[in-house]
Amino acid sequence: MTGARRAIVIGVLTLIALGALPRLEAPAVASVRASGHIVAHEVSQTDIADRGRVESVAARALAASGDAQPGATIAVTSDVIDAGQRFNSVGIHWRLPLGKDPTATIEIRVSADGTTWNEWQPVSENDDLIDQTANEHYAGPYGVGDMRYAQYRVSGADIDVRNVKTLALTFIDVSDLNASPLTRFLNDLSGAVHDMQASWTASAAVNAMPIRTRKDWGADESLMQWWPEYVPWQKAIVHHTVTSNTYTDAAAEIRSIYYFHAVSRGWGDIGYNFIVDRFGYVWQGRQGGDDAVGGHAYGWNRGAMGVSNLGTFTDTPPPSVMLNGDAHIIAMKFLARGIQPTGADTFTHKEEDRTGAWQPITSNPPNIIGHRDASYVIGISGGQTACPGQALYNQLGTLRANAQLDYNAGYAFLPQYNTNLPHVGNVGQTINVAVTVKNSGTSAITNATLTYRILNPTAGYAQVAQGAAPYGGDLFPGQTRVVNIAVGMPASAGRFVLRWDTTTASGPLSQTANAPWRDEWLSAVEWDVTWLSDNTPATMSVGQTQAVSVTFQNSGAKVWPAANVRLSYHWISDVTQRVVSWNGGRATLPSDVQPGQVVTVPIQVSAPAYPTRYQLQFDLVWEGAFWFSDKGADVWTKIVNVPFDYSAQYQAPPTVTLAQGQKTMVPVTITNTGSSTWPSSGGFMVDLGTHWFTPAGALLQWDGARTPLGRDLASGQSVTVNATVEAPAAAGSYALKWDLSFEGISWFSDKGTVPGATAVTVKAPTYGATYQPAQIGGVAASVTTTVPMTLTNTGDFSWSSPGINLAHHLFDPTGKLLVWDGRRTALPSVVQPGQQVTVQAVLALPSSSGAYTVKWDLVQEGLAWFSSKGVAPGLQSVTVGTLQYGASYDSAQAPRALNTSMRWNVLVGVTNRSNFTFSSATNVYLSYHWFDSTGNVVVWDGVRSPLNLAAGQSGGVWVAVYGPPNPGSYRLSFDLVQEGVTWFSGRGVAMATTPATASVPRYGALYTTPATVSGAAGTTINVPVTVTNTGSLSWSPSQVFLAYHLYRNGALIVWDGARTALALILAPGQSATVQAAVGLPATPGAYELRPDLVQEGVTWFSAAGVPVGSVALSAQ
Repeated sequence: MTGARRAIVIGVLTLIALGALPRLEAPAVASVRASGHIVAHEVSQTDIADRGRVESVAARALAASGDAQPGATIAVTSDVIDAGQRFNSVGIHWRLPLGKDPTATIEIRVSADGTTWNEWQPVSENDDLIDQTANEHYAGPYGVGDMRYAQYRVSGADIDVRNVKTLALTFIDVSDLNASPLTRFLNDLSGAVHDMQASWTASAAVNAMPIRTRKDWGADESLMQWWPEYVPWQKAIVHHTVTSNTYTDAAAEIRSIYYFHAVSRGWGDIGYNFIVDRFGYVWQGRQGGDDAVGGHAYGWNRGAMGVSNLGTFTDTPPPSVMLNGDAHIIAMKFLARGIQPTGADTFTHKEEDRTGAWQPITSNPPNIIGHRDASYVIGISGGQTACPGQALYNQLGTLRANAQLDYNAGYAFLPQYNTNLPHVGNVGQTINVAVTVKNSGTSAITNATLTYRILNPTAGYAQVAQGAAPYGGDLFPGQTRVVNIAVGMPASAGRFVLRWDTTTASGPLSQTANAPWRDEWLSAVEWDVTWLSDNTPATMSVGQTQAVSVTFQNSGAKVWPAANVRLSYHWISDVTQRVVSWNGGRATLPSDVQPGQVVTVPIQVSAPAYPTRYQLQFDLVWEGAFWFSDKGADVWTKIVNVPFDYSAQYQAPPTVTLAQGQKTMVPVTITNTGSSTWPSSGGFMVDLGTHWFTPAGALLQWDGARTPLGRDLASGQSVTVNATVEAPAAAGSYALKWDLSFEGISWFSDKGTVPGATAVTVKAPTYGATYQPAQIGGVAASVTTTVPMTLTNTGDFSWSSPGINLAHHLFDPTGKLLVWDGRRTALPSVVQPGQQVTVQAVLALPSSSGAYTVKWDLVQEGLAWFSSKGVAPGLQSVTVGTLQYGASYDSAQAPRALNTSMRWNVLVGVTNRSNFTFSSATNVYLSYHWFDSTGNVVVWDGVRSPLNLAAGQSGGVWVAVYGPPNPGSYRLSFDLVQEGVTWFSGRGVAMATTPATASVPRYGALYTTPATVSGAAGTTINVPVTVTNTGSLSWSPSQVFLAYHLYRNGALIVWDGARTALALILAPGQSATVQAAVGLPATPGAYELRPDLVQEGVTWFSAAGVPVGSVALSAQ
């Protein structure tokens, strides 16, 4: 064996031995035996109730026990989900419709091979993680071992299961399961060597146990996207993580929580400042060090450190060593700040008022509280969360006492560092920093030097710079001294941690005495901005657009080109820390901005649609390249309240009498007595809801049926709606409360608005009805037709749809029942006792000819047919014949040349040569097909156009023909279709065919718009218009703009509508959604908005033959 090979073998054996030694007598917590790199994959599924296998929960229970009763509950079990990787932790999050509560039960199970599974485990929602804006709920992550496959099961009432619209599983590998065996071996050796070193240094400790760093738990710092902020800590809030209690690797548990918070939840980092594991050890959580603002308690994050206990302590008490760890970290941080653990000092936090604005609340809560005590809704004490679990909450008194004992005993060495370090500096710059050092320990600090090290978190905390300055004398307990030190910024741009420490003759105090160091966040930048001032209002209304001026200075080393750099902004929820809107509007610079130059830039700022407290962050962006904040530059943060006024009044009938289970409409007049406009459409809207109570005030049903307002309601306006009501099934007296719901946000009553009230008497109904159908002539088989029907209400309760509908039963010539549950016909309005109504009753005819009997029958959906209550059905005979398909066409006006993808309105003559009527009642429409020059189908399902032609009748039909997507020679063929039955060409009817050439025009566009929009008269609203470039001309934002024309009753009102710029160049074939700024006329009424593109100074697109869009516009 050669000397070189012998050396390699000896070296490997030595490493193996070194790796083994700490395992024989390891330190209290082993070092990370993993790289810290997290491999994760998320699988998201929609329409959960339509996936996997659906079964009845009651039927499953019945089969298991033999005595369970069937019920209206179901379970949806997903198909086996391949994670696409190995994982040892799994988190789950699911989204519900706005305003719905998470009432379904969700379980998961996992498998290594897809065959052998562990037991189903119910997930426990972590209400600290709820995203209220999206009504998204989170659970876990849970440590599961080395796995590859998973399944979920959602069970509960059918409606609750169907409310789970999306569900996602986040598969997380925090232990290098997907790495190579060699990588895992080397990581294990590295951790073992670190443990061996730690076993020697830990024995030298004379102070409290050390805090384990982010490096110790293996944080993947590339996931850290949160920009640390600093507010001095005054309180400690205790949490639990709602994860496993049986872990053996706390670092792996923390890494999985970190990924779930930073990535899945979208916070950019872990929410807690410190985590305490079940062995009593304390771990650093959120990046930034002491006084860093966490993300753990709405309204309390600024000034309160979050200490979370690793596990679930709802029913299981925390181990005593865990409480000791809590007490240790809190006492150490409080002692340096002079905060008594058993005290109750004055503190100001924020709570949400009835308008949605966040108001400062000053009180004297205990200095150590549980998360459930951190109320954030005015007038409601606690109850917003169950955290930190009842069993841990019961121990808070013990925790405070233990922390006070540690506080009173003190620590030998406890230096505290406060600095004026700017957290952003130019690369290579030298910054003079004043560091105030306070000796909060019991021992003098002698012959000391203040040191700093600048560490790169994304490079394993490698040191990139260091420095030192002498204390200038001994520092005795209780004394304070200011040490001035020159800090040299790193030579390259990036985000760093600056770590302050004290070194004596024995070495760094952090190593010789476990004294705390101080971390501060630091960015070295080339592109930098110093923000000077702005005039942003402290309060904006929902959706408001406000002109703001921002003044700032180029404090970097490079020129900002006006052609590339723009001022923009981000909206961040100050409650959840979630990005609500990143790409805000843009404002151009007045000119190129030189280093050192100061500029003032006006910008239009649009508030979000959701009312809460926000951080409005101004930022600069080099379009298409980078945000300045991505390069380490500071954003300019302003706190903006976007409130909502919930004031309202209701006018409803004082008394109503209903039948048992009856669905009806009740007229309710609602008046907006507040200052906010109530939205009626979009992601957030106001609807009228109901709550049912007994006369004694006991709640029967809270989440009653919703009734939309039908239009936006401005301050002072009123609207009368026919509110949907479903009476209870049992007879008796009830109290019905009318309450508006800002869907997904709050009930108006929760904000202090008094609900409306109606006393309801529910009694057994008397059913009565008469039917008067019009005569039916001979009709064709398989046709769905309508029959004029006059209904008379001879009972004692009102009818309304959807609770009561008209249907029919169909019998053959022998009297045999063919169809019982016939097609429904809704009633057009409420029909009171004694009233009549005429409807067009829908009748679906059989496929065979013959004489049939129709029995018309009203149905109270879910309760009873009227005929089952003794009401005679309406009898009618109908003779059904065989369908004969025949038609001829006149397509002389079809285009011989047209543009690709663009619409062409063609008048086509049609003669009905069949033995039945062509109409929507018989499901017959005129359509077309496109064939290429070789006869291959290019487009088969052309746009449908309605027609109404009796047998033998002729008429013209306008058809909207869209050109083929590509240029070339084609054949256009017109064809009738009976939807769901046949194309007429399939029954031998000749199509009308015309040759046509399609070419790409210079100007071509398609507009996709909402059908209707509304707003207050005289205001400006934004209308989303998706434009698609179907021409050959690329649209430059400096040349092509979206504008509009405005019509009323066909008469032009406005031709030259306001221009809205495109955000980017739009090449042929590309699409973009533009928020068109539309000025509503001052006169209320109905208008037509026609979006149209314009190439300024050249042409309107409509003038070049491009059809405009069309939107029904209501000015209110």
